[in-house]
This record gives sequence, C-alpha cells and structure tokens, in this order.
Amino acid sequence: MKTRRRANLLFTLLLIGYSLYGLAFIWQSSTVIEGKRYFLLFDDAMISMRYAKNLAAGHGAVWMAGTQPVEGYTNPLWVGYMALFHLLPIDHAVTSVFIQLSGLLILLLNLIFVRRIADELMPESPLVGVLAAFLTATYFPLNIWAWLGLEPGILTLLLSVSVWLLIANLKRGVFSPLPYLILSLSTLIRLDAFVACSVVILVLALTDPAYRRRHLMVGLLSLVGFIALQTLIRLAYYGDVLPNTYYLKVEGYPTLLRIGIGVYHFFNYVIGMNWLVWLLPFSVWLFRRDRIVVLLTALYAGQAAYSAYVGADMWETWGGANRFISVAMPLFFILMAVGLRYLYQAVFTALKGNVRRGRMLLNLASLVLIMLITVNLNSLNGEGVAQALLLKVTPHVDAITKLLRESLFLEKATKPTATLAVVQAGVISYFLDRPMYDTLGKGDRYIAHLPTHEDIGWLPGHMKWDYAYTFGQLKPDVIVQVWKHEEEAAPYLVDYQPFQFGERTMYFRKDSPNVNWDALQ
Repeated sequence: MKTRRRANLLFTLLLIGYSLYGLAFIWQSSTVIEGKRYFLLFDDAMISMRYAKNLAAGHGAVWMAGTQPVEGYTNPLWVGYMALFHLLPIDHAVTSVFIQLSGLLILLLNLIFVRRIADELMPESPLVGVLAAFLTATYFPLNIWAWLGLEPGILTLLLSVSVWLLIANLKRGVFSPLPYLILSLSTLIRLDAFVACSVVILVLALTDPAYRRRHLMVGLLSLVGFIALQTLIRLAYYGDVLPNTYYLKVEGYPTLLRIGIGVYHFFNYVIGMNWLVWLLPFSVWLFRRDRIVVLLTALYAGQAAYSAYVGADMWETWGGANRFISVAMPLFFILMAVGLRYLYQAVFTALKGNVRRGRMLLNLASLVLIMLITVNLNSLNGEGVAQALLLKVTPHVDAITKLLRESLFLEKATKPTATLAVVQAGVISYFLDRPMYDTLGKGDRYIAHLPTHEDIGWLPGHMKWDYAYTFGQLKPDVIVQVWKHEEEAAPYLVDYQPFQFGERTMYFRKDSPNVNWDALQ
C-alpha cells in the first residue's frame, strides 16, 4: 500500500511537470514579429490547417479555394478537427495554439493509459507504470510530432486506449468490439492506422481461441467497413481511390529499393538510441511470453515493419522514432519498464551478503541506468538533449519561423491576385491568401503521377516536379522556392528578377503587374 501511494504521488508530479514542460515548449515554439505573436505548426500540419481553414469557410476540403479538389493530406478526421477551431472568431495567428494544446492534452491522457497498461502487466509493482509513463513523457520525438500539430499524438492515444481495453478483456476472459471500433476509427485519422488494427486481429485470433471467430469477424468487418467508407467518400469528392500523397510518395519508385532504404533508416534509428537500449524491452521475453507481451511486441514490430515498407519518413536525419514508429513507442517503453523490473528482481535475488546494502546500491544503479537510457533515447541529431531540455530551439521550429517571415514579406511584396509557386506549401499558404501552385505536387494531381527523380536519393514526397509545367506553363508571378536540379529551372528563370530574402532566393516575374516592386527596393 505504501508503494502504491508513492507511485501515485510520483505519477501526479510527472503529470504536473509534463504539463509545464509542454506549455514551455509551445510558448518557445511561438514567435513575435512586429509586435504580434504567432503560433506555428510543422509545415505539413499547416497544409492540413489550410484545408481546414477552407473547409470552415465553406470552400470545401481543398488546398486552394475555387480549384479542383485534390486530397493533399492524409489525415481527414484530424483536418475536420482543425476546422472546428477555424469556426471560432479568433486571429489565425493564434489558431495553431489550440491544436498544440490539444496535442499536449492528448499525450497527458496517453500517459494515464500507459501507466494502466503497465499496471495490468505487473500489478504487484506500481512503480513500473510510473517508469513507463516517465520514459514516454521524456521521449522528445513523440512530443514534437504531437505538439507541432501532426496526428501521431492522437493515433498514439487511441492505440494505447485500445490496448488497455484488449488486455482488460483478455484478463477477464470476455470479448468486446469496442477496441476494434476505436482502431478502425483511427484509419479516418490516418489510413495507415490499418497496420495496428491488422496486427491486433492477427495476434488475438491466434492467442485467444475462445473468441477467435469474433476477433476475425468483428475486427475485419470493422476495419474493412471504415476503409470502404472513406474510400467511397474519396472517390465521390476527389475522384481517387487513394490520397494524392500516396501516388506522390510511393508510385513510380522501385519497391525493393524503397524497402531497403526503410530498413537502413530503421537500423540508424536503433543505433541512434544505442542498440543495447533498444534491446532492453525484449528482455521481458526471458521471463514471460504470454499473449499480452506478444501483443505489445507485435504492435511495435508492425509499426517498424510498415515504416521500412514505405521507405521510412522524410525527416529521418533529425533522429529518433519517425511518425510511423512513434505511435508504438509507448508500448515499447512499457515493455522496457517491465523488462527492467524483471532484471532488477533477478539481480537482487542473485545478491549475496548484506541484503539491505545491496538493495541500496541496486536502487542507485537503477536510477543511474534510467537517466542514461533517457539521455540515449533523446540523443537525436547531435543536439537532441539540449533541444529536449529547451536549451536550444529545434530545427523544426527554426524552419517554420523562417517560412512565416517569408509569408509576411510576400504579403507586402505581392497583390492579392498574384500567383505563387511554392515548395514548402504549409505555413506560406496558410498565412498568405494568394493563389498558389504546389511545385512538389501535394496539391497537384498531375505532379503526383509523374515519374520520380531517383537521382536525388530517397526523399518521400519530394521526388516529383516539372519545372516546364509549374514555371514555364503556369507562369507564376513569384517563384518562392526552387527545389533540386536548379539547372532544369534556369531556362524559365530568365524572365524573373531574383531577390534575396534572408537565406532564400525568390524570383519575381519581370512583367508582372501583381508585384509591388517598391517593396523589393
């Protein structure tokens, strides 16, 4: 009972500390320009915000109002959630903070379910749940994805809730369709949530023979039903079977090469956290191999395998778990906490002599080990620990702040009728109300179906472009950014006046009446 009270106190302090830490991160990620504070999300999340903004304004779920609908996002239900805040009479400079605060609340709730899952595994050791929650709370990559507006946070929470319900059902020997409904609903947030649902169906069909038929029937019907529903809506509204981003990222690149690159990045992720730390969760298999351990391990393995299959993510160089793997990282930490507890017990049992002194030394060594693990997990891109401690701004925040400054400059440098070609299509399109062309094709069906430029290496979602089309045929008033192979763009830039803004070279069409030329002086 004393240990349980201590665990409750530590967990309460963790929630308070995590809340303050999250608020500090959100405040640090904002910026003040000309006396006005702006809150920003990751640039991809700002693309979703642009869709949400247009949806709330009655223009439909489109990137540019008045254009043919193209599904340039992969998170429809999250876009719908974002749209709710655009119905409120608030300045768009601060709308993003509500999404960030939502991310913080979501991960706070996730910590509660992480602890509950760990308690289900080791009810006799309440500190295990606190340790699992601590490792989850201090894992910077997951925090970044959620607090900068992307959907891994809500997917993580829904997975944790589903796993907790599944474990409770297994221990009581009952069946409930609710976990499958939650997991299937997750596919409306992001289609690749089907991976976790499929893993659960497979594992429980194999390990819960009493309800095997129900797991298969309810699980498959729910999953197929939700996917069929959104596919029909997509076909009716966008005219495509899959999101435009699927064709952009996957179509036209050799499958085996893509998988090989994904495996390579997975090994980099393992080595980055220290492969000994990565192995710790699987030490639990030395002590128990029940179906709960199998389920947690399989869910993590499923997300890792999917990450490898799609070729990992665009931002692997920043280190840590990408958007696909981060969803299962709390389950990884639960296994790690349970495994560490079993190792602790094994070492203590093996101690000889002074038991009291041995326990003190073992407790001290355990605390040091946990701190070292935490540091290793967050040693991301050379400065990960400093960024996690908020001593240094992350490259994510630095990049979106620069994009905001560019959008505010372009608002002064162009007239409302000016057309712009952009590469980073989120922040600029959200804050700058101008017609835009997406050079890399998230919002352009033609670009998305082009062959890939394989010679630039694997950069998912950034390997298709056609300067002859975007610059030569569409003739934007401003080319905000040129992507790779600038020599291909050169023939179309002769009619443009280059202008240096910070680190960016922009190009303004010389004969354009939609440019405020005085602003360029």
